Amino acid sequence: MAAQAPPRPAPTPPPASIEAEYKDSEGNTTTAKAEAEKKVKMKKAGLTKNILTGPQGLTDDADIYTPTLLG
Repeated sequence: MAAQAPPRPAPTPPPASIEAEYKDSEGNTTTAKAEAEKKVKMKKAGLTKNILTGPQGLTDDADIYTPTLLG
């Protein structure tokens, strides 16, 4: 008796439109395009919150003296 090949997998569905509306995890109606724009906006906002330094690094003088109780 010959072994039978496993059944073929189901065909993949066609891709959904980026304009198609759906409910997100919070229950709000949104589109894939709006979600992508929101992610890009969040990534761009994260880049502006960095501490800016010059091309040589920090340009302030280093704090090498700490006053003590003895003066």
